[in-house]
Amino acid sequence: MKILKMTRSEYIRWLFHSRMLILPCVFILIYIAVTEKMLKYAARMGTPVNILEPFIGVVNSPQLLCLVPIIFLVLMSDFPRVDNNIIYKIFRMGRKKWVVSQLLFLFMADITFVFLLFMGITLPVVSRGFLYNGWSDYVT
Repeated sequence: MKILKMTRSEYIRWLFHSRMLILPCVFILIYIAVTEKMLKYAARMGTPVNILEPFIGVVNSPQLLCLVPIIFLVLMSDFPRVDNNIIYKIFRMGRKKWVVSQLLFLFMADITFVFLLFMGITLPVVSRGFLYNGWSDYVT
């Protein structure tokens, strides 16, 4: 129970940290660099784009693939947060439980980051694309 409370506390603190404002800026950068060009060329061909293709393009691009881990490291840079009460928290719950709670928080933050990245890249394409098990004519 202590592990889950500590994990929840760190997760909420991380989720509402002011550094999370970097994510919308990254989404705008990715939209301009990848998605907008993809939509423009697909419209020129007269075909819609598969909704998943911009995300696949971002995670397969060597330039942007270097950017994604750097953004995650920037978002995680001061966690676990060391404040005045951390010594008392670690003493109360134990070092092993504290480490487990931090690892669980890291896992949750990682899943959240990938989910937000996926949503931030695919949502702008939803109205101009399709979802099907296949590539669009633009990509093929």
